[in-house]
Amino acid sequence: MKNNTDNFWHNLMLNQKFEHPRKLPEIINIENMIDFCTNDYLGVNTIQELKHNINNYLTDLLQNDNVNIGATGSRLLSGNTYSHLKLEQLIAKTKGSESALIFNSGYQTNSTVMTALLKNLDKNKIKIFSDKANHASLHHAFQNLNLKQIRYAHNNLEHLDQRLKAYAQADNYIFIITESIFGMEGDKTDLLKLVQIASNYNALVYIDEAHATGIMGNNGYGLTSGLFDIYPNLIVMGTFSKALGAGGGYIACSKIIKNYLLNTCSGFIYSTALSPILTEAIYYVWSNLHTEYFSQLRKNLNDVAVYIRKSLQNLDFDIGVSNSHIIPIILKDVEKSQKMYDYLLKNNIKTSHIRPPTVAPNTCRIRLSICANHSMAQASKLIEILEMSKSRAMIINQLN
Repeated sequence: MKNNTDNFWHNLMLNQKFEHPRKLPEIINIENMIDFCTNDYLGVNTIQELKHNINNYLTDLLQNDNVNIGATGSRLLSGNTYSHLKLEQLIAKTKGSESALIFNSGYQTNSTVMTALLKNLDKNKIKIFSDKANHASLHHAFQNLNLKQIRYAHNNLEHLDQRLKAYAQADNYIFIITESIFGMEGDKTDLLKLVQIASNYNALVYIDEAHATGIMGNNGYGLTSGLFDIYPNLIVMGTFSKALGAGGGYIACSKIIKNYLLNTCSGFIYSTALSPILTEAIYYVWSNLHTEYFSQLRKNLNDVAVYIRKSLQNLDFDIGVSNSHIIPIILKDVEKSQKMYDYLLKNNIKTSHIRPPTVAPNTCRIRLSICANHSMAQASKLIEILEMSKSRAMIINQLN
């Protein structure tokens, strides 16, 4: 057998060029490291009291043989359990929708649900109006079906309305796709205004609530809570992998759309169901989101986020349009953002370094994720380090 270095396929992969090469981050286990990288917004995986409560709940279920670890098959075969059904019922009740359906990941949810919705329609009549800052998973379905999107300027609903007037026709299948809180910009969509515009075109509105689920809206059930009463042509997607601290995704929708997806959505039909024990962990958190305990967690998250946003603006850092717990520090070129990331890490501050193609060229950034277990002392430490980095950069620039 030939050595790997002579292997055609290895060489083919080796010679591929990437504009901004990635590698897996090092696993850092430093006691005094402050983590502003995680999406564990409610601290489900870090607050010991909360972890203890979830563990006790799951231990009781396992000991009573009520729940299995694995689903053993797809939901349409052997994998449909009471754990899945009760979670879906709870999601529908709290979101105000007729039904809900859970999936194995947020990416899978967005990609395969949108593909299923579009694949049986006349492509010549499909018009997809999509916010320019939407997550990659929302674009994936359109790429699979070779469908072009009509992009509108980020969070600019006047521009959306203009594009609808210019491109939408009476016999079109019109879809409007957006996030409620944008994962890279940290700003919120005016959902009431959005559905008012959509109603003029009988559009089906698909809203990604990945970053709002658990921490925004009525009792933390998302910014779309109650929206179904106002506009029924609605599909709401969210994840369990962020504020819920677990994994998987969901959609809230009508009974008719759920039944359609049960028969057409490959990501649901051909995938082993979400682990029942994981589903129960999600159920525990979701069913307690309305409590005073979680309300206090959300308040702390918001207080820290407000402090950090104001402090960064006072230091003249560019945080774009952020008005949530997701705060970008926009540094434009990759060299500057890499230096900032390294400097913060050296000072025991863990963040996310975001580069193209995840964001547009010349918008490289440090992304801060504020969580419920962040203290004001930790927030002050972050601001102190960032202020030092700015002073240090000014001195270096003067010397050059």
